[in-house]
Amino acid sequence: MLSTLLASATAFPEVELTFPNLFGGITLSYYQGFELFGIKIYWYGVLITIGVVLAYLYAMWRAKDFGLGKDRMFDVVFVALIMGFLGARIYYCVFQTLDPNSGMSFDIVTTFTTIRDGGLAIYGGVIGGFLGGFVMCKIRKVNFRAMADIASLGFLIGQCIGRWGNFINQEAFGAQCSPDWIFGMTSVDIIRRDGLEAGALVHPCFLYESVWCLVGFIALHFYSKKLRTFDGEIMLMYLAWYGLGRAWIEGLRTDSLMAGDFRISQVVAAACFVVCTVLVIVFKILTEKKHIPLYVNTEACRALNEADEKAEEQRREKKLAKKTLQNIRGCITAFMKYCRKCKYTTLFPEDLTIPRGAASKPKSILQPDDLRKFFNIDSTEYRGKPAHELFINAYRFEVSTGLRPGEVIGLKWSDIANSTVFLKRSINVYGEETTGKNENAQRIFTLTEISHAVLGAQREYQKQNGIETQWVFSDEYGECAKENRYYKRWVHYCEVNGIQKTTAYEMRHTFVSVVKSLLEGYLKQLVRHSKDMDTYGVYSHEFLGDSKKTAELVEDIFGKILQTG
Repeated sequence: MLSTLLASATAFPEVELTFPNLFGGITLSYYQGFELFGIKIYWYGVLITIGVVLAYLYAMWRAKDFGLGKDRMFDVVFVALIMGFLGARIYYCVFQTLDPNSGMSFDIVTTFTTIRDGGLAIYGGVIGGFLGGFVMCKIRKVNFRAMADIASLGFLIGQCIGRWGNFINQEAFGAQCSPDWIFGMTSVDIIRRDGLEAGALVHPCFLYESVWCLVGFIALHFYSKKLRTFDGEIMLMYLAWYGLGRAWIEGLRTDSLMAGDFRISQVVAAACFVVCTVLVIVFKILTEKKHIPLYVNTEACRALNEADEKAEEQRREKKLAKKTLQNIRGCITAFMKYCRKCKYTTLFPEDLTIPRGAASKPKSILQPDDLRKFFNIDSTEYRGKPAHELFINAYRFEVSTGLRPGEVIGLKWSDIANSTVFLKRSINVYGEETTGKNENAQRIFTLTEISHAVLGAQREYQKQNGIETQWVFSDEYGECAKENRYYKRWVHYCEVNGIQKTTAYEMRHTFVSVVKSLLEGYLKQLVRHSKDMDTYGVYSHEFLGDSKKTAELVEDIFGKILQTG
């Protein structure tokens, strides 16, 4: 791979730089980039990318020291990088138009279509990055001043590395220096560009700024660990430090952006140094006087981070429910049986087991107080007005029999003879008629007095409203009820009447929990579970306030609950 890159680099012109006074004379020969898949990649861009990545990694490493959550900080950094890039480019292009010698006129389209021709201004990047970061901090509830502190340290890392891109491009060099200066450098391109005599040496401004940023980073890194007194202090000290160095370095450069006779960057740098130095002194005095704590030491910071940690822990611990895993296994097994039947495979995945630690989704059931409300309140609310709940008898029948929602919806009057129910079908969520969930779904059972009374109430309701239909629990038009509507109306009914929020299917769990005092064999017959099904373990839940196991019949158990209050 490396040999390929080196070979493709020949697409770029080879350049040389000479340091005649450094270690007895050094000459460097290199290419400004390489070509990858037909695209020219410049080392300048690569170095900037490296600087950004290292700055980000450092910020993540130090996030806890400043009281910042990593997820929230990532969002801020992402937006700040984009805005920093836009700001750097716009700043450069705008101020180039102010230079009468540049011959440029500002055009927002041309600004970004010619980006590969070069031109980024660090001050524009800093301004854009801080503005973007400020807005995102407000959105993500991140303390801006603490964020600005850690971002400033990242800026120093990025600038320290990024300036070597100027070295690669042979730009950002200074004026002619003494022939004896140890860091003096020269090249054919520099001599030709600046109109200098052959062998003349210039100041390596990129080196000065890189070293200046490195020293600033080291100093502020250790300062921020023990000596930081207020949020935003590192940001102000960064601007002051960088401003001081840049004011000096900019005076050496020959490619500065000009506004008349003034070097724009030099003026901005000097102003930053003065203003930020004053602000550091003022805020230090105010902080000590008013005893303002750092954000990392505040209760608001701790509360926010604890909430983030809890949310992250919940995300990590979130697992597929055991029921979901069982359904997946069932689908895979059925599919593989079909494949074996068609002789597409000989694999037997039936031995697939559910992990012991698989999460079981907690179920909710109707508690005694909820059941008493449920069996005594027929009304709901429709468009802000009281109304009779269309499916109230269906819900009560489901709770008092343990039938599945689809079995209740699929029940016809012809399936009932006196107190005997012949369960023959089920209606799925697509409105399709099926024979039930499994071979155990078709069965015969005897109605209790409660469930028999519910059927009587339903027949009377249909008679009073002129509903002629074959379906026991039809809609208002006598048609077979839709399961989605059945579910939604149940949830709405519970909300209106202050009943424990459960799903329609969890009414079946309520039934099993109510009659769990029955012998398991009888219970399996009622809900029609297979012999190897853990009926109590899957469907029975803690029933608050009911510690007695005196009832042996479903009627007696429900009667006891509904009469107690």
